[in-house]
Amino acid sequence: MPRRPGLGLLFAVFSTVGLLTLAAVSVLAWYQWRYNDKIYPGVSAAGVPLGGLTVEQAAAAVTDAFSPYPGAEITLRFGDQAWALTPDALGVAVDGRATAAQAYAVGRHGLGGTANSSVIDMLAGLKQDALDQWGALSDGVTLAPILQYDSEAQAAVIRRVQEEVDLAPVEGAITITDTDVTGTPGRLGRAMDAESTRKRLAELVQQGRGGVIEIAWQERRPNVMSVEPALVKARAMLGRSLVLNAETLDGPKQYAADA
Repeated sequence: MPRRPGLGLLFAVFSTVGLLTLAAVSVLAWYQWRYNDKIYPGVSAAGVPLGGLTVEQAAAAVTDAFSPYPGAEITLRFGDQAWALTPDALGVAVDGRATAAQAYAVGRHGLGGTANSSVIDMLAGLKQDALDQWGALSDGVTLAPILQYDSEAQAAVIRRVQEEVDLAPVEGAITITDTDVTGTPGRLGRAMDAESTRKRLAELVQQGRGGVIEIAWQERRPNVMSVEPALVKARAMLGRSLVLNAETLDGPKQYAADA
């Protein structure tokens, strides 16, 4: 029986495709084994190359590169006073471990499905991993570092600024020296709105933005502001003659205090 001329060519094509597929799978398997416990090449965090590093090594590299964290300053302002605050002073720091874990996860989502995932879903995930690995190697993947925030550091800054902004009110007072009467009027005070300032500060910190925050404050009034009415009465009383009435053996008598 004569052999079909196209059969050999078809066999050769399938054989070639099969060999190329096997070779590609083998290279991919080797590549994934080579970087089994390391971050895939081409992955970086804000310019810090992490490819080929273990999670521990990457965490140390990220922490060293961003300590202190070089973010934008935030300025608190009250009138002519201003407080320029660096991210470090506000408790902002890079979470080296979390950033390294995020970098390690690049190209490793295919086997992260649940027990209910189908074989097709698993294969689709593996395909996506291969594409992600190739994308990192050829074009690079740049990740933003993950930040952590110390709310107590921000609260300490608010307390320090509040100590300089707050001004206690002064009560009005009258002073009598001999027959001289003087008065000191009360003075208004102020209280920083610490809560609203803290919220606005935390908002900028979380957004990673710099900026200027005008400090909100409230007026504090003393219980006694004006002493003028009391001063007038005191001076009137001291301007009168003081007469003492006394009962003596000789009968009631009067004595003038200014006599």
